[in-house]
Amino acid sequence: MRDGPGPRSEPCGVTASDSLLARAGEAIAAAEWKRAESILRRLLRGKDAPAQAAYNLALVLAELGKGDQSGAWFAKAVKRDPDYASAWFEYGRWLLDRGRLADARQAFEAVVRLEPDAADAWRNLGRLRERLAAFEDSLEAWGAVARLAGGSDTEAELGTLRALLELRRPEASDLRARLAADPDLRPALLKVLTRTSAGTLPLDPARLSGERPPRD
Repeated sequence: MRDGPGPRSEPCGVTASDSLLARAGEAIAAAEWKRAESILRRLLRGKDAPAQAAYNLALVLAELGKGDQSGAWFAKAVKRDPDYASAWFEYGRWLLDRGRLADARQAFEAVVRLEPDAADAWRNLGRLRERLAAFEDSLEAWGAVARLAGGSDTEAELGTLRALLELRRPEASDLRARLAADPDLRPALLKVLTRTSAGTLPLDPARLSGERPPRD
């Protein structure tokens, strides 16, 4: 969603808020993180400070090794501007890094509502929904990942298989057979199968690879 810290582009203006935001942008561009922090905190003391100021402060704090403080500012950014997709995405990453999976899921769901083609957000949603055992929803996410990848994405196919097996869907058999036909995918496929709690699992690597098991 972003290449690095930086202010959102805004039309030039003459207000004090615009001036401070421009100065903060200059400090960020020069990697003068402490100066940027000082300017942004001054700007954010105002009630009408723009959402991008809170977002940029969150990013600057991370650059200064104060990442634990960033979450509160990402939260303020999306509160001030609920349509701020980049802030939702970075907030989701921040929450995910701290193991707050359900909250991270909500953040990434906000991203894809605003930007339906946000592939990284869909991928994170696929992983999160799977970890939260929301397999019907993970199918939606992995389908979006595959669509945005042009129909071919290994992680999306493996995630789809995991969901289909957990949901006991009959179409899992054909997908499993197709993936098993690729020798390079067999280790990852075996991992998916051994993690699945439902369905008939070919836990024997010989069965998975199509080899005949040795006779006694």
